[in-house]
Amino acid sequence: MIMKFIRGCVYLSMIAVLLFVIINSIRSERSYIEMHAALKNRIESYFEDLPFAPHMRQAHYMYLRATNRHHFNEVTTLTDGRLLMDNLEPHFFLYERANGIIALGDYLYRNDMPFLYVQVPSKLEDNSVLPLAFSDNQSIEYSNRLRELIADAGIDTFDMREAMIQQGMDFTTAFFRMDHHWTAETAIWASRTIGEQVNELYDLGIDTGVWDFSNFESVTFENAFQGSEITSLHGYHIFEDITAFFPNFQTDIELRSWGYDPIATGDFIDVFIPRLRNEGAENIVYFDYGDMTLPIYPFMRITNNLVNNDRSILLIVESNGLLLAPFMALDFETVYVVYLIYEVTPNNLWYALDMFDYDAVVMAVSDVVVAHRSLDYFFRDRLFLGYPPN
Repeated sequence: MIMKFIRGCVYLSMIAVLLFVIINSIRSERSYIEMHAALKNRIESYFEDLPFAPHMRQAHYMYLRATNRHHFNEVTTLTDGRLLMDNLEPHFFLYERANGIIALGDYLYRNDMPFLYVQVPSKLEDNSVLPLAFSDNQSIEYSNRLRELIADAGIDTFDMREAMIQQGMDFTTAFFRMDHHWTAETAIWASRTIGEQVNELYDLGIDTGVWDFSNFESVTFENAFQGSEITSLHGYHIFEDITAFFPNFQTDIELRSWGYDPIATGDFIDVFIPRLRNEGAENIVYFDYGDMTLPIYPFMRITNNLVNNDRSILLIVESNGLLLAPFMALDFETVYVVYLIYEVTPNNLWYALDMFDYDAVVMAVSDVVVAHRSLDYFFRDRLFLGYPPN
């Protein structure tokens, strides 16, 4: 009888949560995707764990460490102690992905819009840090092959891994130790590097000096960030440092979605790192990657009202691009962003290409995304872009 009563209370609580999220989503005119994400996060945060579950998971993490396990839950522990999101049984759509990106490039060429495909590296400079048992990882080779197929079709490509190696960048610090994303410092470097590429290829005339590190200030939150990879290993009490960067010059930025209503306006911190101003750095204990990036919308438009040019760029990106785009906006009047989302991208992408003109289109995809497990059908793949209109 008591168990039935408890179960009933749980059901009523779930219904209340659902109604609360749905009503607020309707009031704020959220899309279906945004509403679904809000419901999922709210339900999981309230009902996923019993009070002692995090402690049990932490004990499991300690067991993995004690038994020297090098792979668990699609995460490999590298020989230098860093963690790598790693799928041991990949099912790739190499040629289908290449053909889709080539079709995009051909469409843009016919419409006089230049296109650059950027291969973003994972934490691997090479395969030397892979544990012996998992040294047959082919993520670098696969991503290289994808880029080569695209280049062979006459599409402009850029190998960011090679650029990092040539400039002597340290792969062990360019990415978080226990999360698959690059750091904000790397995102600034990537902004300048991509800016230099599109400048050289397409003669855009932008001032890439805006991305000099002397133009930025930073604040570091020590032991404040719990990455996705350490969470997958159940290390719920393991944290690392995270540093937020922001320009030391004046900015006036508007962030909008499809509806054109502002998501956020103000200076760089107001729009992209609002917690820093609202709470104060000294009061922040935990800080997430998402606390210094764009929010997750299928399409966004960033306008920088103080940029001295009329250049626009479209970024087609995965989650690393959510940190790249704010810094790119420091030297483009308008940065448009198509965020790669399963089953959503095909409609959004071609609509965005039909709605606006761009001085350059850049598709930047990490080896992590390229190497991730694919489903049985290509149209369900995250890199399925749909088909160009006739």
